[in-house]
Amino acid sequence: MSNSLTAFLAVIGLLGLVALSAPGYAQQTATAPDRTDDPASSERARNAVHVELLGAGLLYSINYDRHLAGRWHLRGGYATLGSSFTFGDDDRTHLVPMQLTFVSDTEGALELGAGATLLLDSTYSDWSDTVLASFTIGYRHQPREHGFLFRIGFTPFVGYADRLIAAPGGGISFGYAF
Repeated sequence: MSNSLTAFLAVIGLLGLVALSAPGYAQQTATAPDRTDDPASSERARNAVHVELLGAGLLYSINYDRHLAGRWHLRGGYATLGSSFTFGDDDRTHLVPMQLTFVSDTEGALELGAGATLLLDSTYSDWSDTVLASFTIGYRHQPREHGFLFRIGFTPFVGYADRLIAAPGGGISFGYAF
């Protein structure tokens, strides 16, 4: 098994363990005063699915986002591109963006994130099984309970594949929080 496939499976396993342990974090919240008009007393949306255009998936990605604890979120996604679109042959490139993000508030908020985007199965020598560090600095609108999710931000990449790769970028997401 190749080193990149082993690393990919290890990351997916780690994400699975975090996702399974996350319901335990939800039980550790402090009890709010008994006020029905207090918006902070309602249960926060813990999950979200969204499509991101550009951003951490380079062209697009379909993502699942899980609120872990406090203001921390874990995000994983997937995209696939025909290499003829990016590299000029008939193979496919699979992209797996993953990020840990800090969200400053629950509804309209600053979002700061760092993670990795794995590029797999490309035959182009500079990008074959490459890991790029990805970052997010942006705005996130997510309703407290459930509803429409919107994100927009600056999403630069840094990596190394025979040479240093650094690329600025931006992304916009639309989805649903529940």
